[in-house]
Amino acid sequence: MTKHKFAINQNGGIFVNGQAFDVADYTEIMVQYHQLVEREGCCTVRRLASVAAVSVGTAKKAISFVNDGKIVMKPNGRPKTGLGSSYGFDEEDHMCIYEL
Repeated sequence: MTKHKFAINQNGGIFVNGQAFDVADYTEIMVQYHQLVEREGCCTVRRLASVAAVSVGTAKKAISFVNDGKIVMKPNGRPKTGLGSSYGFDEEDHMCIYEL
C-alpha cells in the first residue's frame, strides 16, 4: 500500500500534491462545463472551478481543452536515460548484454 498526503483546495476538492489529473478526470470536468453552459448559458473559469471542486488553473485548462476540441497532456515523468536508452534498447537487450 502506498501512502499519499492529500490536500483540500479552496473549492473543497481533494487532490494529491504532485499527481497530475488524467484524461478521465479532465473529461468529467469538461462534461460539467457543458452542463453548466446548457443550463446557465455560459460558464466562467471560477464558476467551473467551484462546481467541479478543482483549482482555477485546472478549470482553465479543461475549458481550453473544450475550445481546442482535444485533450493534450504533457508526458509525465522524466525521459528515459541510462545505458542504451538512446539506442532504443529494451529489457531483453540489456539482459543479453549483462550475460556477456
